[in-house]
Amino acid sequence: MIDLILLGLIQVIVVAVLVAMGDPAVEGSRSMNLATAIVWSVWLMYSSMEIFSGGTLGKKLFGLRIARQDGKADQWRLFLRWLTKQFPAIAMASSR
Repeated sequence: MIDLILLGLIQVIVVAVLVAMGDPAVEGSRSMNLATAIVWSVWLMYSSMEIFSGGTLGKKLFGLRIARQDGKADQWRLFLRWLTKQFPAIAMASSR
């Protein structure tokens, strides 16, 4: 839930920048393409935190991390876990 709130705040900021640009927010416009690129970039950076640090900001806030039973990180498994969770978004992005 915390991660959803943080990503929602980022999206609100992107929309505010869009409105400030004064460019109409229609598909294919420069501001809409910029907003789309920003949202996808932020999503990629934010979601890939699970691979490199064992959890997103929401998990870290509660002192949680993703690890093996012995407590060690396993980047390969973290990557596969991330890929499985994010596959629908990746498929959607590649179909555009």
